[in-house]
Parts: sequence; C-alpha cells; structure tokens
Amino acid sequence: ARAGKTNTAVSASSNANQQKPPVALQSKPDDPTQSDDENEEEDEHLASRASPAVIRKDAMYQGSLENIPLYKENIEEYHRKIITPLEVTDQPASSTAAATNVDHIKVKGFFGELKAEVGIKFLADGAFLLFTISNFLTSLGFNVPYNFAHDLAKDAHVVEHQREYVIMSIGLSNAIGRIIIGYLGDHKKINRLYLYNSTLILAGIATILAPYCRSNVIPHIAYASVFGFFSGGYVGLTSIIITDLVGIHNLSSAFGIILLFQGIAVATGTPVTGIMRDSFAKHARPFLWPYFTFGSFIVLSGIILFGIPTLKRRQQRCRKLTKTELDMGVVSYADKNPSSPEQQK
Repeated sequence: ARAGKTNTAVSASSNANQQKPPVALQSKPDDPTQSDDENEEEDEHLASRASPAVIRKDAMYQGSLENIPLYKENIEEYHRKIITPLEVTDQPASSTAAATNVDHIKVKGFFGELKAEVGIKFLADGAFLLFTISNFLTSLGFNVPYNFAHDLAKDAHVVEHQREYVIMSIGLSNAIGRIIIGYLGDHKKINRLYLYNSTLILAGIATILAPYCRSNVIPHIAYASVFGFFSGGYVGLTSIIITDLVGIHNLSSAFGIILLFQGIAVATGTPVTGIMRDSFAKHARPFLWPYFTFGSFIVLSGIILFGIPTLKRRQQRCRKLTKTELDMGVVSYADKNPSSPEQQK
C-alpha cells in the first residue's frame, strides 16, 4: 500500500513538472534593435581609434619621390617624418556632448590646418619670396588665354565653327606638356629651375604674339598649343621647385602661401583684361595691349627666377643646410649649377 501511494505521488509530481513550462521560455525576449545599435556604436568607436586620420606632407608633390634622398635611403623613416596622425579624443557618453565635442574638434582642426597651410614664415626667405612674386606675376596672365582665346579668334574673324579648335588645342597640349615636362623635371641631368623658367618665358612670348594671328585658324591653334604645352609644364613643376627651396616636409605650408597669392592674382588679372579689351574695342586689335601686358608679366616671372641661385648661395654661405633639409630634398647651391640632390652628393 505504501509503495502504491509513493508511486502515485511520484506520478502526480512528474505530471505537474511536465505541465510547467521551462524556465527559459519565461525569460524576457532579446531586443535585437538595441543590441545592434550598441554593437554599431562600439564598432565605430573602435574603428575611429584603430584608424585615425592622417596628414601627408607630400600630398601635393607632383614629382618622383626618388628625387628625395631620405626616401631612397630609408622609406620607413621617410614615412614617419612625412605622415602625421591627427589627434583623436574619446567621445563623451552623452549624445549632445558628443556632437558638441565633434563640432569643436572640426572647428579647431580647420583653423589649425588653415594656419599651418599658409606658411607666412617662408616669406622671410629671399629666394622663396622671389618665387612667390614670380607666381603672382604668372597668375595675373595665366588664365587670360583660357578665358579670351575664343574672343581673340572672333575679333580676328576666324570662322565660327573653327574657333572651338583653339580651346581644344590648349587643353590637349596642356595635358601633353604636363607629361613631357614633368618627365624632364625628374631627369637627373636637367636643371629643374632653368626648365621651369623656360616654360614661363616661352608661354609668355606666345601670349604676346597671339594678337597678331589673323583670320586663319592655324596660327591660333599653334599659339594655343604652345601656350598650353608650356603652361602645363609650369603647373607640373611648381611643387617640385617649392620642394627644392624649402624641402618636402614644408611643401604643404609653403604651397599654401603660393596659392594665396595665386588666387589674388587670378581674381585680378581676368577682370582687368576684360576692362582693357573694352577700352581698346575700337582698335584693329582690341586684345593687343591686354595680351602684351599680361604676356609680359609671364615673361618677367620667368626671368626674375634666374636670381634664385645667387640668393641661395648667399644664404648658404651664412647658414649651411642641415642634414634634415638635405634629406628632405632642399637643393644646395654651393655647386654653381645644381640640378638634383643626387648630383650634389
């Protein structure tokens, strides 16, 4: 009897346990949305810490890095000196505070970079100041052919459907000039500064002669091709000459001040050309004096740069270049006819 009662009790208990739902089924269901958001925020945070933004000081360099002695000797050391990581701070937990902090970092970073990119201090260097003046003069007339070549052909009574070939020839020859003159600029046996000066002088002479083209479209295409070819070379060599003067580690800052003066000149040159053209509208060649004036500025900008070696030799007699400057590509003008850091060594 006792065994029967025991079996009955065990059976009842077993049935009760089978009817009771498992504990796992009574648990609170997961919130997949909340989990994904948290994981996404964590991933973004880790990614921002693992891959900080960087600044490359040689980003604007258009020549071959083989021209930089340190790059040839020790690439890893070169990258350590050229690549600068931006500072990344942890964001606060509050979303409002995080947004404020990000805005503060952006504003601080913008003005900090603006101050760094405009290297006013380099104007104390006589050679670099001369180079800045040269770029200002070049930029006064640089855009004149691009903006007025079509109008020049129109005033010369070139057939309307042929005028488009003038602008097209400038663009095509510009691309070719960048490739060919850029290649020559990387050649060890060629003096880059003299090559740069020559491109400016020839582009300026072509601009001066342009108003003498008549109704035949061929002379207009020839002028546009010559100007486009050498002006393209000028653009490609600018960063290389800046590096020769101040080093690739200072390229971005020095280029900043160059671009500042170029912008002022471009904003001035084109409107003045239009005003001069309107003033001489009754003349047989309305563009004669505008093209002559701004073409002369371009020629002058190339001629004055022949004074850079003299200024540099005078500076380097007073202060010798440091090893860092030489490693970063600054040209030593102790040799009367330097062409590359490799030849100097």
